[in-house]
Amino acid sequence: MRLRNFQHLQSVVAPGCSQYFYYGVANYVFPSRWNNSDVGFARGVYVSFGIHPHLAAEGVSKRQMDQLDSLTDSHLCVAIGEVGLDYTTTCICRPCRNPSRCKEEARRNQEEAFINLLLLARRKSLPVIIHCRDCGDGSAAKRTLELILHHNLADMKFHCHCFEETIEELTAWQQLLTIIFGVSGKFIRNNTGLEVIPRIPPNQLVLETDSPFLSLFAWCPVNHPWNLPVIAAEVSRLRNIPLSVLMWTINDNALKFFQMPKQRE
Repeated sequence: MRLRNFQHLQSVVAPGCSQYFYYGVANYVFPSRWNNSDVGFARGVYVSFGIHPHLAAEGVSKRQMDQLDSLTDSHLCVAIGEVGLDYTTTCICRPCRNPSRCKEEARRNQEEAFINLLLLARRKSLPVIIHCRDCGDGSAAKRTLELILHHNLADMKFHCHCFEETIEELTAWQQLLTIIFGVSGKFIRNNTGLEVIPRIPPNQLVLETDSPFLSLFAWCPVNHPWNLPVIAAEVSRLRNIPLSVLMWTINDNALKFFQMPKQRE
């Protein structure tokens, strides 16, 4: 299903449920869809703009950077992202005659885009939503941290998107001065991250859905923000805390991190 923006998603999966949506951040990471973003048209919806590493692997143009510079001037833009490194990116060559060279070029392009977007975020005083993915060996996270530290950007605010890695990786990310870890419902379906989720400090935890991706259930092809209570219930069980306490904590963390005004008490 091809979904254009938050309003389209809501009309498809939750028509009439706007009164149950307080606030959230919609990530626009595909340049072809930036113009479809519903900035200012949906109550409580803030936005972030970035370039997904899969696309950054092909190179980011000056025109795209200029467009991002303009888009992030909106008072409803609360972050830049997703940005980062994704080592699962596949070559677009058909057929690929030199996979090793293509892989090196893709990673080089991703790193260049990542640094440029970090510098843009610093100039705009915006947090960064990090997309970091590899085959499970932690190499993408290691390199991402190396780049941040090498360029003296560790004092920025970072949101580690869809985090379900190891306790060792959690500790490594905590070298950054201000970081939160977003837990999505991926762990429910894949039974992963069960050890690390209880170890995330309360003040560094937020929940997310990554909708319309990462469907929680095989019978539900489209994920959506109204699945968040399901994720929250499972996280509260793993952390052995009341659901009400968890909800208050993650809401407070998100509001402070993204500097969003409270929509309702």
